[in-house]
Amino acid sequence: MKLNKEKRLSSHAINILINHAIFQFGGSLSIIFVNLYLWRLTNSLWVNGLYNLVAILSQAATTFFIGKISKKKGRTTIYRYGILMTAIFYLLIVIVQEEIVHYFYLFALLRGIAQGLYWVAYFTIVHEVSSDQNRHRYLGWNQIVMGSANLIAPALAGFIIGSFTGLSGYLIVFSIAFLMF
Repeated sequence: MKLNKEKRLSSHAINILINHAIFQFGGSLSIIFVNLYLWRLTNSLWVNGLYNLVAILSQAATTFFIGKISKKKGRTTIYRYGILMTAIFYLLIVIVQEEIVHYFYLFALLRGIAQGLYWVAYFTIVHEVSSDQNRHRYLGWNQIVMGSANLIAPALAGFIIGSFTGLSGYLIVFSIAFLMF
């Protein structure tokens, strides 16, 4: 079954899907476990709640304010900044380890800004690499990629974390996430 040329995905669209698959897998592998890591260190709903609140609000603020900058700097540059900041986020967790408790609000801020940068640029790029004739196909593949990553990665991370004692499994998962980004 051959598709019309207009409905096929370009090589650029396929590359963006592959990049997004890696990003989504790395994020799904580790982001929920940041909350569990904080919980293991603090046993505090307050710390976890505040961490998530700061991350969500900073992501929203970044998303709101980055639009004009994205137009000036270019979507690809903002996309790369989002990925770079996400990598730095996980690298810093591996470096500071248990000290994250003292700086959790800064980590939440970094995570929120990184996510805001990535998602604003990603959705803009999606619009640019797809057309009215193939956007549904692209979004379908995008959903398959995200759904698969969101199912497989946390299970793999849980297996890795469960295979080690103490907090070392978490640090291995965060290191893998860093390498993926």
